[in-house]
Amino acid sequence: MSDSGKEEWGRLGGIINAKNAREANQAYTKWASHYEEDVKNLLFVGNETMVNGSIEFIKNEETTLMLDVAAGTGMTAQSYRDAGFKGVIDALDSNAAMLQEAEKKGLYRHTYCQEVSPDQPLSAKKESYDVLTISGAMHDNHLPADCISTLLGALKSGGLLIFNSRKTEKNVGYQEFLRQIITSLVEDSKISIVKEDTIRYHDLVSPDTGEPMMALLFILRKK
Repeated sequence: MSDSGKEEWGRLGGIINAKNAREANQAYTKWASHYEEDVKNLLFVGNETMVNGSIEFIKNEETTLMLDVAAGTGMTAQSYRDAGFKGVIDALDSNAAMLQEAEKKGLYRHTYCQEVSPDQPLSAKKESYDVLTISGAMHDNHLPADCISTLLGALKSGGLLIFNSRKTEKNVGYQEFLRQIITSLVEDSKISIVKEDTIRYHDLVSPDTGEPMMALLFILRKK
């Protein structure tokens, strides 16, 4: 790793500080070939902590269908496999270069290259999945907070939406809006909250805060 991870933090900063989803997507295209090396050097543990905090709630059978949203290079799916998940996994991501890296791992049945928005249903079949997972993308310059209803549309009744959202100053407003949306969906009897927790996101100390980065973990059940 470079001195104190400065080069890696710099590339990650290009994602975190992107002005919008399009700018972040362009940065991911440039980063795809060495993305995993960088995040491992930065001691990124957000996938593992999300998986460890959610695997007990998943119906773990060979017929269980999981959609890995914002799948990137397949690290989240690999973490679920490493934790013993037996079911079928599909991937959806807006970045073709990242999906190409993911496809090399042989983890997925199908892959979909699509931007997630609140105005367009997912390419994946409606109400067909038991689980949707999102790691590292519920942020202001990645997936819009109000895409939750779009994501729920791909879940079966009783299905789980599992995601993390990093706790940074830049993400405070996004998470406040996200909580408003979740509260509204609960009040409308469209979902229930299975779990909300704070989990480790990076083990490496951030040069900006002097502390390891944390994240919120949400597990929501569609009614």
